[in-house]
Amino acid sequence: MQGPLVYLKCAVTHKKRDQHGHLKHNQISEDESERFEAVAFSKHIRVILAESVDFCSHSCPAMKRLRYLAFFALLSAFPATSFAASVNDPLFAQQWSLKQVNASEAWDVTMGDASVVVAVIDTGIDTRNPDFKGSLWTNAYEVANNGIDDDNNGYIDDIHGWNFQTDSSDTLPMRVTGQSTEAYGHGTAVASIIAARANDGFGMAGIAPKVRIMPLVVLDGDGFGSNQGLAEAIRYAAAKKARIINISVTGYEDADEVRFALYEAQQLGVLIVTAVGNSGDVNGEDLTETPVYPACNGKNDASGAMIRVTGTDTLDQRAPHANFGADCTDIAAPGHELLGAHPIDLPKGSTATTTPDHVSGLTGTSVASPMVAGTAALIASVNPELTASEIRNILLTTVDTIEPRVMNGEKGQLGYGRLNAERAVKKAAGVQAAAPVVVKPVQPVNTQKAQWDAVFRFWFDR
Repeated sequence: MQGPLVYLKCAVTHKKRDQHGHLKHNQISEDESERFEAVAFSKHIRVILAESVDFCSHSCPAMKRLRYLAFFALLSAFPATSFAASVNDPLFAQQWSLKQVNASEAWDVTMGDASVVVAVIDTGIDTRNPDFKGSLWTNAYEVANNGIDDDNNGYIDDIHGWNFQTDSSDTLPMRVTGQSTEAYGHGTAVASIIAARANDGFGMAGIAPKVRIMPLVVLDGDGFGSNQGLAEAIRYAAAKKARIINISVTGYEDADEVRFALYEAQQLGVLIVTAVGNSGDVNGEDLTETPVYPACNGKNDASGAMIRVTGTDTLDQRAPHANFGADCTDIAAPGHELLGAHPIDLPKGSTATTTPDHVSGLTGTSVASPMVAGTAALIASVNPELTASEIRNILLTTVDTIEPRVMNGEKGQLGYGRLNAERAVKKAAGVQAAAPVVVKPVQPVNTQKAQWDAVFRFWFDR
């Protein structure tokens, strides 16, 4: 595939710095986290409500919204603290990021809808991982493995997406000799943060566990791709009616083909969520001085349908290596030491994870972006009539203010604030959400040994 290279940049250092700035390995500690408590009465109420008002099919957006409004009318009679949805996924307690954005409270409204599709433009997704069971988008107009382009879109047998590197329907992560674990597992981790199945007694929970994922491969086994491939993937997602596109990929060229594809997708009603990238410098890069793309394609466009995401830690400060800058950053989301699904077969020579199907310690804007994309999918699920621009506006006007905790020199550079999934979803449902409160930092819990020990070499070899 021809064209300028796009550089994948996911900060997966898995190391911390001491007070002198020196790197040190994470220490393994006992799991002392508190699990979210399941409230049986809350579940019982939801069942009663579903049986009493489910008189409209899911294809009727207005009536679906009425169900959510009826649900909230019932909830208003009980203390809000009585209704915090819980899940039985064994790694859920380690997902501090979900607690930070009040995901459980958002789940009291919706955990997503199968009609909402999020395209993940990345390295490929290992859908053999059990956490993706039932989560794949399916092209209803294509017949599998018949060698015919049934829907006449130029892609043969594109049942679940497309690989723009190999020009094939194989959307699994690509294998190459000597590849890094980071490159092999990047897309799988990103997709799991969006839509890993919940309440299946396995692994982790995505922030929107009932939506569908459309895998689109634009990066090869080493994490490189072209602007042409990225543009083609954006157009494919829009043509196949993805509601949201997540792009955890950055480069340094403002390519016409990518800019035009982004514009066309937004005109078709697609919300673009993209990471602002990471730097080899732990302090990140100011995008005002060194712009990255496609994030800076949406520079200063308040009327568009593109949202650019940086990463924050448990203290709501900028995550290590995460880029920033008022011109190219709209919102912050947890992006430090997150949990993600992992390909079930690690590349030869890579270090085995504590749990083979998941990896901890993921750091970078690549994992912050899917937190926002997943929340956008929840919003689209609860109110399908919203436009992409309206979803963007809801996300940006329901954030938690983090300015008091932002380091000097970075104030005003991390977007409107940090993602709050509960407030965003409740606003979309037409329900008065609680006013912002002083955010209490959430301490991370991590019983797995940090696994991806090397910072992506693409930081240094550019």
